[in-house]
Amino acid sequence: MKTEPRVFYFCAINSPGYEKKLKQRLHVGAASNKVLSVVSALRSVGCRAYAVSLPVLGRASNSRAVRGDVIRERGAPVVYLSVAADPVLRRLLGAMGFAGFCRRFIKKTDRVLIYNFMPEYLPALLLLRLKGNSAVLDLEDGPLNKCSSWREIGNLMTYKLVRFLCRRGGVTVSLQVAQNHGLQPACVVYGAVRQMNIPMSRPSPDESSFRILYGGSLCEDTGLNLFCDAVRLIRERMDYRDGALVFVVTGFGGEGLIERLRAQIDDERVSVERKTNLSMEQYQQELASCDAALCLKLPGSGMGDTTFPSKVVEITAAGRLLISTRASDIPLLFDDRNALLLDEATPEALCSAILWALDHPEECAIRARRGRERAMELFSEVAVGQRIQDFIFR
Repeated sequence: MKTEPRVFYFCAINSPGYEKKLKQRLHVGAASNKVLSVVSALRSVGCRAYAVSLPVLGRASNSRAVRGDVIRERGAPVVYLSVAADPVLRRLLGAMGFAGFCRRFIKKTDRVLIYNFMPEYLPALLLLRLKGNSAVLDLEDGPLNKCSSWREIGNLMTYKLVRFLCRRGGVTVSLQVAQNHGLQPACVVYGAVRQMNIPMSRPSPDESSFRILYGGSLCEDTGLNLFCDAVRLIRERMDYRDGALVFVVTGFGGEGLIERLRAQIDDERVSVERKTNLSMEQYQQELASCDAALCLKLPGSGMGDTTFPSKVVEITAAGRLLISTRASDIPLLFDDRNALLLDEATPEALCSAILWALDHPEECAIRARRGRERAMELFSEVAVGQRIQDFIFR
């Protein structure tokens, strides 16, 4: 009788279930969605996949330490290792936890996939290599080759050690990252999604407004300054247009710039709503309430060149119009038939694109529908799961 293959996905994430267990708000970011989506994709093709996570409590946590546990997320088990809020103790517990898990549970026929790179993986990776079953790297955020701080030097050294201890090649978040870091052979995985139950036409109390979401980690590399400058331009050019624009800003970072922008705009025609500390469910509700969403990572910037924006997957799979820069692999996946791509990452270009969208709602709806069709073609759970399984068991 043939046994289903087992894959253990090592990571450092929190999840809604872990938040509920601890009864406190934790950071549940894009990494959590990526890991859980990949595990779900692997299980959809008959692979027994599990996430093994070193959770992140943070200094503001109510808990000084939490014992390990197993929680089901999206129908799959997530093994949470014991963890401490203190960063030094967390590293020690993490290194011991991953290595101990490998020693007790990983068989020769299993595969270990590691999400990105961190020092806590190193003892486990060494143990797996000595057992003749090296792990497979999933490179989400590549390191900067030019280091300007001791932290960046440490990251680069950790990355090089992880690459040495893992199998040749690996899973990666984009073709650009694979090429930049010489990751060959490479299995490119942008994300994995199920068919989402978000209606194509948004429910809105005010159908005269055009709502645009901007979220994630907000900083210069992800277009924060670009966004603020474009909104100011839009306000100057709205006087002779029908309707209203509402920008829904989620995520974290850039609080001062966003608050100044809100104070400067303060207009019925153009407004900025700030939504913070959202759960995954609340974020999906905000996305569903919008007509379009922004992905503004700057081409040529550190974040623009070292990763793929996961928001692209979320936005298009939800059937919302993607308004985006041409960072990373985005122009290889989408075009002006199924998205709205900026010719250049400037406030003028973003302002023009958004005003065009406001003036052409029917064309926007058509592009959004085509964008979702393209997303299901690229990111469907079964296709992604089969591709990853074939690659790591090659």
